[in-house]
Amino acid sequence: MTESDQMTTAQAEHGQGSDDGHGEPTSGEETRDLSWHLDRIWKEIKDITRQLEGETRRGGQIAKLKLEILGLRRRAGEHTSKLGHLVYEAQKSSDKRPTLARVEGYDDLVAQIAGVESEIDAKQEEIAELKAQPQEEEQEASAA
Repeated sequence: MTESDQMTTAQAEHGQGSDDGHGEPTSGEETRDLSWHLDRIWKEIKDITRQLEGETRRGGQIAKLKLEILGLRRRAGEHTSKLGHLVYEAQKSSDKRPTLARVEGYDDLVAQIAGVESEIDAKQEEIAELKAQPQEEEQEASAA
């Protein structure tokens, strides 16, 4: 073996030498040894694992927010039901149509329903932001 062949072999063993950045040897370069390939595969597995971890975490956050929205909708339904019951009782007790401002508890229930609806809107915005994150990360990765 000539001295240049020995240098090329040594460079291949240590992961040095010219390659195209994708981990594959270019033409004329010695093939890489097994440990180099295993290292490259291990790095790829770690990258994929990080991506999956992020996706899983994001999916869990979205699921949690959707569950919270479901509970808020149930609570809004209860308030709406109470409101309807108040209006019905006021109508039943009078021959005239009641003025809603005179129905006791009406304003409070309307305010509670509005509060719950604003909470739902905030959680839906959080979900939209979480869903947009993977697209932003993909765009950043493709730009790099």
